[in-house]
Amino acid sequence: MNNDVLNENLHQFGLRFRPVVLMLNILFGIYFLVAQIWPLVLCYSIFAFRISRLIIVGRQNPMASKQAIDIVWLVVLIQSLPSVLILGPEAGFHLHVLGTIPMIFANERWGALAKLKRILIIAIYFVICELLLIHVEPLYTMSLNSIHALDSVNILFTLTMLSLMSYYLNLTIAESQRQLVKLANTDPLTGLLNRRSLSELADKETSRAHRSKNNLAIVICDIDYFKKLNDNYGHDFGDQVLKCVSQTMKDIRSYEYQCRWGGEEFVLVLPEASQQQAAQLAERLRIKIQSLQIPYEDQPVPVTMTFGVAQMQQDEDWHATLARADAALYEGKESGRNRVIQAE
Repeated sequence: MNNDVLNENLHQFGLRFRPVVLMLNILFGIYFLVAQIWPLVLCYSIFAFRISRLIIVGRQNPMASKQAIDIVWLVVLIQSLPSVLILGPEAGFHLHVLGTIPMIFANERWGALAKLKRILIIAIYFVICELLLIHVEPLYTMSLNSIHALDSVNILFTLTMLSLMSYYLNLTIAESQRQLVKLANTDPLTGLLNRRSLSELADKETSRAHRSKNNLAIVICDIDYFKKLNDNYGHDFGDQVLKCVSQTMKDIRSYEYQCRWGGEEFVLVLPEASQQQAAQLAERLRIKIQSLQIPYEDQPVPVTMTFGVAQMQQDEDWHATLARADAALYEGKESGRNRVIQAE
């Protein structure tokens, strides 16, 4: 899951960064057009066209775009090669490939060995340019001032690219961490808090309630005849019921914490709420859920829930309060379902 989130954000980063690369190719193409270096005009026109196509494809076909991210380093290397051969390495176009190194290290689809191989290829290419091609006569001769100007521009661009990539990758990793925390704390089907997360929050709220002598109430509720719904209409319909019930709970924002406790069971923790207030909220939920008509093959299927409510007593922890609410829920089930029962 960690890798999926990071790679998805890396893909989004690639989509954001491509327009910058496109603009650079257009500017270099215009420069070489003015300088009448026709082979490079052709090269950068082709590169600009390919990047434009990638931008369009990336929005229409995310999978193809993700695959393109994997070969960015190779594309930049190949793209810089004509400029190095025609103008010589003194112009600094081989520096561009250094700007792709952060993306190589950030790509979680590759193992350490795969990353090392790509870095090694970049290093070999860089050494060839700096130590061997430096002694080869370039195919096109420019003035020394023009070469130095291009070198300065390429150094500046490489540093800018490294800075931007590092910045965006930092944002990407931070967003990935936020998403992973959310995934770790929520139930994937309903989007409500999961059992572990609610337990941690309930511990904190219990300590706060005892310290400040405030109320704390707990509601536990259960979808009536859920097994029969699954058996009669299938598990996909059962999932739809869970989602609809969860959304109804989210729409009523009078309480702090909502949790899918397990299966068809849900728990609400209400800081600073009395048992009477919690029961009133539970009754509102019961009525709203009773009014749900969940479609199955164009036929509405009614759903009801039973609620147990308890207020935390002095020197009682939330587990004991939940147990009393659960006993009230059981009483509600035994006495006919679709009702709210308060604990003694």
